[in-house]
Amino acid sequence: MLYSKNYNELGSYFREARLRRGLSQRDVADKLGYTPQFIYAFEKRGSSIPMTAVVGMIKLYKINPQAVIRLILKLEREFLENHFTK
Repeated sequence: MLYSKNYNELGSYFREARLRRGLSQRDVADKLGYTPQFIYAFEKRGSSIPMTAVVGMIKLYKINPQAVIRLILKLEREFLENHFTK
């Protein structure tokens, strides 16, 4: 399960990718076995999300997995640096 208060940016990244593919939240929810509300919560608030959903979105949106990995690592680094350097 991916969860961080910094994942708003990740949710936005996936939202933009979904829109580029011309998919609705319902389309994605139906294809991945979630509710549209679940997709909305992730995209809007960066809510926690199972890794299987992330992988499903990467495949569905035809995103480069390395780009997602880089973004997640960047967000985690920022989160840790903010907590350990205070």
